[in-house]
Amino acid sequence: MGYARSLLDIDKEIIYKNDEDKNQKLIIKQRLILTYSSKRAKKDKRTREKALQKIHAALDKKNITKSDLKLSYYAKYLDIDDKCTIKYKLNPDKVLQDEKLDGIKGFATNDFTLKADDVIAHYQNQYAVERAFRISKTDLRIRPIYHRLENRIKAHVVVSFVAYAVFMEFERRLKIKGIKFKFSQKLLKKIIEHILAVEIDNEIIPIPPSAIQRKIFEIFEN
Repeated sequence: MGYARSLLDIDKEIIYKNDEDKNQKLIIKQRLILTYSSKRAKKDKRTREKALQKIHAALDKKNITKSDLKLSYYAKYLDIDDKCTIKYKLNPDKVLQDEKLDGIKGFATNDFTLKADDVIAHYQNQYAVERAFRISKTDLRIRPIYHRLENRIKAHVVVSFVAYAVFMEFERRLKIKGIKFKFSQKLLKKIIEHILAVEIDNEIIPIPPSAIQRKIFEIFEN
């Protein structure tokens, strides 16, 4: 998908206090990369139209309250009534302002060595990074950590990281081989947990795997 791009140099000013409690000024140089995509513009328009439908439906039925605005996309289109009573009304000017930004997305960075395409590519990897943290915290239970000793804490993190690496390799091989296999991280964990073996006379004898376990073994075969 092609993008139209524009680069702007912007400075960010941060005010802080030094050890003597005197205000200091720190100038951070940044670059703003503005992109435009017609595909994104169509998506922005659809999102706004759905939001406006919800606004009109809410205004027709009752007065919109603060609870209606929690995490609501359409909150930015509303004005509070001038009277003391909390009453919201649609602001057409805000809708028009929003329309002008359809398809535009900005990326701010203080790394001037990166090309615009590199910055955009890094941002597109954000979902994968957030997914990694989500899986680590839930399925792999990287936290809470109940250990006290530093080595045990490090071992806990390493085991979780290795487990995530195994999961990602499993997902990668599924994609390479074009295998459509519906699974969840919890299901995969249970499958691996039940791959068992018994030890008889110092010899490890694996228990025959189930059909779904055999399918997993085939995926990891070269």
